[in-house]
This record gives sequence, C-alpha cells and structure tokens, in this order.
Amino acid sequence: LISTDRAAGSEAGDIIQNVDAPISKTAGGGTTLTLRAANDIELNAGITSTSNALNVQLIANDGAQSGHDPDASAGDVDINGAIDTNGGALTGSGFGFDNTGGTITTGGGNLTLNHTGAVTLGAAVDTGAGNIDIDTTSTLNISSTVDATSGVVTLDSDGLTTISSGGDITTTTGTIGFGTNRNGVLSTTGDVTTSGANITFDNSTTLTGDVTLNTGGGGGNVSFSDTLDGGFGLGLTAGAGDVVFSSAVGGTTGLNAVTINSAVDVTVNAFDAVSLAQTAGSRSEEHTSELQSH
Repeated sequence: LISTDRAAGSEAGDIIQNVDAPISKTAGGGTTLTLRAANDIELNAGITSTSNALNVQLIANDGAQSGHDPDASAGDVDINGAIDTNGGALTGSGFGFDNTGGTITTGGGNLTLNHTGAVTLGAAVDTGAGNIDIDTTSTLNISSTVDATSGVVTLDSDGLTTISSGGDITTTTGTIGFGTNRNGVLSTTGDVTTSGANITFDNSTTLTGDVTLNTGGGGGNVSFSDTLDGGFGLGLTAGAGDVVFSSAVGGTTGLNAVTINSAVDVTVNAFDAVSLAQTAGSRSEEHTSELQSH
C-alpha cells in the first residue's frame, strides 16, 4: 500500500511515478499493489508482473483515511506507461481516468473502472478472459482497441460515450453492452465483434461513421433498445441470432445503406435509410407504413 491520504500536510497528495522508476514484480505468488492518493495518481514508467498475478488498485481522489475530500472535482488516474498484471485484476476509481500513454493488459484479470469524471481509453486494452466494466457519471471516450477474449464488456456513462474509428471492440463468447446501467447516449464509428455473444445498445445511438456489428455464426443477437440515427452505413451479421430495432431508426437523421448479412429474424420499427438489404432470415415490421428507404 502506498498512500498520500492523510489529514495533515499542505501539499496536493499526488502519487507520481518517475519515468525511470518502473514497478516490476519478478518473484513470489499472487499479491496486490494498492496506490491510494488524496489527489492524482500519475504512472509514467508502467507496472508489470512476470511472476504470478499482480492485482493493481488505483484509488485517486480518496479521503477514506483522512475523513475528508478537499476537492471532489480533482484526483485523476493518468497512465503513461504499459500495465501488465499477468492475470491480476486492475481497478481504478477517482475523478478522471486516461490511459492514452500506456496499454493495459491483464491476461485474464478483470478491468473495473468507477469514476466521476471523464474516462478516456486512448491506448489498447486487452483483458483476455477477464471482464471489462467501465462506469462513469461523466463522459467516456474510446479511441483504441478494446479486447476481451471471452470476457463480458460493459460500457456505461451518464454523459456522452464517444467511440472513434480506432475504438473497435472485440470478444468471443463475452457479451458487449452499451448503456446497460446508465443513461448516457452513444456516438460511435467503432466496429463491434463477438463469436456468438449478444451486442446490446440500451440508449440512443448515433453513427458518426460506417459501423460493422458482427456476432459470427452462432446465436448472438444484435439489439437496439432506443433510437438509432446518423447518415452512415451499418453492416449487421447475426448468424443464428436475431437483429432487433425496438425504436425508430433514422427518425432524426436517416442512415446510409443498411445491410443485414445474416440473421434468423429481423424486427424493425420506423426505419429511414438510403437502402435496406437483407440477404438472410425473416423480417417482422411492427409499423410497415413507416418502413422506408430514400
């Protein structure tokens, strides 16, 4: 445990890792490293384990020991060096989070982030069989790949979630959910891929570029529970699963070409796109008069 959380003292209470001071676990069994800061945690040389699992807890903006938090709007986790936990879990909390300067690899350990400020996944994240659970009461920005070989991916924000073209998300048997636990809207141009697991969009979604959603040849469904807009193309492959649009598609901004390559059943509500091509499966039109292409 390394902690700067004490009532006494006049400094900010940061934990800063120098660029020439990497943290490396090279022997021993599984263990836990906890960094607890009253303000920021800044990792500039990385944390790695080559001997069993290293659980890493990054707790910024913390007042648990001093009994007070002098500034609830400060206290970020900033990662500027690679983290590899060798099977250990990585947890983060505090105000903001940003890993633009360092990749995160857990080798089967879970990644859990609970923050109240902006969360940015700006470098690659790979958890293997570990789950990925991102939760923020602010905004979420993803601009690099997010991979979980068989882990479940859950991405939640109260503000806007933005996924850029580099932010493709991939699992095999793990489900991928956007907005499962919070109400923030999604703006995305990232592709999403599973191998037989569901892809679910629970809140309003806007395409900011062409997007491909693929659950492979298994039974994974692709579901939009809220509205879908954006003047870009959408490619859908659901294999033995279904494609469900529960709310209006293109109600504000019509989509470009929509192609459904495979699905057992496709359910649409109001639908506005340049074209809609379905090459496999049946289609149920809940409001046929509102189904149109232009």
